[in-house]
Amino acid sequence: MPHLLLGLVGCLGAASLAVPERDTSSLDTAASTGWVTSPIEQPLDTGSDAAPEGDPYAGAVLRIASPAGGTVWTPDATVPLRADFLAPDGTLLEPLEVQWTTDRDPAWVGEGAALEADLDVGAHRLTARARLPDGTGLAYSVGDVRIQDDAAGTYAGLFQVDLETLGLTFSCTGSSTVAVGPYGTLGQGDGSCLLSVLILDLDLPLSYVFDLDIADDGTVTGEAGAEILLITYNFPAEGTLDPAGVGFDLTFAGDVPLLGPIDATVEAERVSLDVL
Repeated sequence: MPHLLLGLVGCLGAASLAVPERDTSSLDTAASTGWVTSPIEQPLDTGSDAAPEGDPYAGAVLRIASPAGGTVWTPDATVPLRADFLAPDGTLLEPLEVQWTTDRDPAWVGEGAALEADLDVGAHRLTARARLPDGTGLAYSVGDVRIQDDAAGTYAGLFQVDLETLGLTFSCTGSSTVAVGPYGTLGQGDGSCLLSVLILDLDLPLSYVFDLDIADDGTVTGEAGAEILLITYNFPAEGTLDPAGVGFDLTFAGDVPLLGPIDATVEAERVSLDVL
């Protein structure tokens, strides 16, 4: 029996393994939460704004291709809105969903990367917004997109005043400016000149204020308020407006007490599409 025990001890000693010491300094020493019954899955840390591998929209930008800022459209026109998605190398990408807004009308919303829009009269700042597949939000804006009538704009030119007194005619020429609003129905402006009546040794500064109504066919009616010797006289004004041609062609006339009749003409071409 003692020989059998010694033999077993010898067999066990020959089968023992030496396990090397492990460096446990870098191991997580948090308390165990139990048995692991499934493979351990580590989350993939791709960064907060990284796109999935192979995403063609990674780093893409949004641009408004139409309309351009500063363009002018008539009220009866539909404005083409188009937004493009561009890869970092400038490649044009397939369009995503786009939402359009305008500061002119907070209630108006357009949907789609390309659409035709009916916009209110006035100046607009248009903004396109989109979201990339990785969740990145994009926005792009263009300003001073104007919807206004064909006749709208600023007109400038000359006016001439003839005053008949004591059987003689005296004239002066001055500058005039008239602004037509975005609807093309109202015109307002002013002008001035210095009339020298030599026979009376008198210099008359003449100032005019125009308040005009413009019909669809270009007929113009209204008043020219003339200030003469600190007194304002309102004379009827009439004429025509040809925006693409001669512009305003107006006349007004009347009698000035103690001086005599005056006749005036106004010619003013459109110098800008801006509405003052």
